Amino acid sequence: MTLPSPGYGPLPWWVWNGTMKYAEIERQLGLMKNAGMEGWTLWARFGLEVEYLSHDFMQRLQFAVEKSAQLGLEVWALRRIRLAHLLSQGRGSRNGSSTIGCGSSPVLRAT
Repeated sequence: MTLPSPGYGPLPWWVWNGTMKYAEIERQLGLMKNAGMEGWTLWARFGLEVEYLSHDFMQRLQFAVEKSAQLGLEVWALRRIRLAHLLSQGRGSRNGSSTIGCGSSPVLRAT
């Protein structure tokens, strides 16, 4: 089996739910690397027990980005994660002027 050229390999959605303990984050990143993934795109889902965008969430995200850099994994973030939920809490912008908007972009690059 021939692997795709760098930049054309798998980049899965990484669904975060539950408590997302640091050891579990590190374990899953190792599994992705060993499976030949080039990186991941974060998708925080319903059922996440750490409040989305809270200090604890951001600490876990920073840990994941740093570990990804050590493993050579790219990190992408979907900017539309749970937009309706954030709007209902008054934490997003309805006119797209906040950092939460349409589409995805390489907001975080662990290179």
